[in-house]
Amino acid sequence: MDFKQAWEKEKTEKETLKAEIETKYVPIERFKDACDANAPLLEEQDKLKDQCTKATILLSELQDKLAAFENFEDALVGLLLPRFAELVKTLKDNTTSMQGPSEVGLQTVTTVVDVPAAIKRVTITEDTIKGKVFALAKKGFFDGWKTSAEVHKQLIDDANYCTSAAVNEALNQLVKDGLFGMKHTDRNRFKLAPNVVFEGKEVESQ
Repeated sequence: MDFKQAWEKEKTEKETLKAEIETKYVPIERFKDACDANAPLLEEQDKLKDQCTKATILLSELQDKLAAFENFEDALVGLLLPRFAELVKTLKDNTTSMQGPSEVGLQTVTTVVDVPAAIKRVTITEDTIKGKVFALAKKGFFDGWKTSAEVHKQLIDDANYCTSAAVNEALNQLVKDGLFGMKHTDRNRFKLAPNVVFEGKEVESQ
């Protein structure tokens, strides 16, 4: 091997070694950077460990103080409870000796309530179906419960022209006015309200 070949071989080996060093150096630099970045976290971790240690010591001290307080509480209860029981017994005996036979009378109270009747005068003319229906009531037709059909038949028998719908509407209006009562069994039935007095019969009812 001549000098040129030896120099070329050495040059090649140096370049190969250089490339290998550069390749390994880059990960080492990255690892170093990562370590530098994690340094604050490690420092914070050390602080947390220190705080945890201090908290554990404080908790142990508080538990010791609590145990001492519980022992003091038990001792205090044991000391005061007999004395308290003695005071209660003395108070009870004194109260019993001060009490004598006693009688209590209850007075009966009677409340009298007066509900005066409210008088409201209503005028209904007979030129409407409502007035014709109410006129039947004045004759005593509605002293018992009547259906709408029975009322319609009576008006027809008295030579009044009207429809069943008009009669039913008049009956419902009289119920709303408080002049008629209504109950429902198999169908709606109507009756003169008990507080309704016709003009001229008012004196007789009194």
